[in-house]
Amino acid sequence: MPNVDTVSTVTCYGCNNDFPAHEIIRAGGRSYCSDCYFERFTECSHCGERVASDDCHEYEGETLCPSCYSEVWVCVHCGVSSCEPSDRWSYGSQNYCHDCYHEVFETCRDCGATVRVGHTCSCINNIIKQYAYQPRQLLFRRLPHEYRMPTLQTCYFGIEIEMEVPESQNRNELAKLTKDFKDVYCKEDGSIQYGLEIVTHPMTLGYFKSRAEHWKELLGQLKSKGCRSHQTKTCGLHVHLSRAYIPFIDDDVLKMRLLFWTCRSMVHSISRRERESSYAQYDENKPHAFDSCGGRYRAINTDTGKNTVEIRIFRGSLNYQTIRGSVEMCLAVAQYCREFPRSHFERHARHRNSNLLWQHFMTWAEQKKTFQHFVKLERRKNRCV
Repeated sequence: MPNVDTVSTVTCYGCNNDFPAHEIIRAGGRSYCSDCYFERFTECSHCGERVASDDCHEYEGETLCPSCYSEVWVCVHCGVSSCEPSDRWSYGSQNYCHDCYHEVFETCRDCGATVRVGHTCSCINNIIKQYAYQPRQLLFRRLPHEYRMPTLQTCYFGIEIEMEVPESQNRNELAKLTKDFKDVYCKEDGSIQYGLEIVTHPMTLGYFKSRAEHWKELLGQLKSKGCRSHQTKTCGLHVHLSRAYIPFIDDDVLKMRLLFWTCRSMVHSISRRERESSYAQYDENKPHAFDSCGGRYRAINTDTGKNTVEIRIFRGSLNYQTIRGSVEMCLAVAQYCREFPRSHFERHARHRNSNLLWQHFMTWAEQKKTFQHFVKLERRKNRCV
């Protein structure tokens, strides 16, 4: 900004006349009277600063200072120009207006990168997807006679298996082992130091059983490469159950939480954990509260962002028998809670009848042919990892 000189009289650089100091305006290192100043300096239409008229640029009927003129850009798609930085959307060295940018480009749903509309993002070649990755289409795996979509009678579930990978191994090379196994995909997981997470598409228990040999082969290959899941501090095995199988979500999930809280010593044992995990929390003080603790790190998590209920209690495993038994336990718990009223669970919780409630649950499960792997796993406890 120009400064008013405090000298008594000053000679104007423009007209060479003397003027009182308070009438002099200094600009560009020289002194001017007001007439010469406004004749030789022009106000920028964009920023309001006055600069030497010879340095100004005319742009679409406006006068711009050199700084603002340097901000002028032209949309390479439609040819419209602007000097507003907030209107400019850049891709590489090219500039676009807002409308053209969103017409030409889109955000990849898998990795968040910007790609041209209709083009395939390079991340399709990445075997290990970003943590936020969601398949464009879920593949509901089932046997031919089973319902195509989740229902009250047919429970679809999904599994997340976290594992650590030896630093000597290339994660992408290991992930390629799953490439031809169409039931799963691999993702990053920030809770694992160096590893990955195998995630399944929704499937029925019947379909999962039918693919037993494929699972055993895949898990065996991963273990032979030194991958670990049970023998770690951070890896877990999470099971997502379709909400269609849990119709009264508030009531049924509350019953599931009451069962887990009342029988938590048995649950810790069957989940192969010595104590409660920070990634699968219970609330000692509020067992009856539906959403009482832990955010998404509750033992039974309803805040999945999906149409599922997630059971997070299990320690990780690369053993097919353990994984199947864990899945069957989740299905058994969901069905058991559907069949018995809330008062059944509240009564046991109130009196801390953990042994009696667990015994009742296991007796019920033993009568169901569907859950025999779970029953065997419960009997063997921590032997199968």
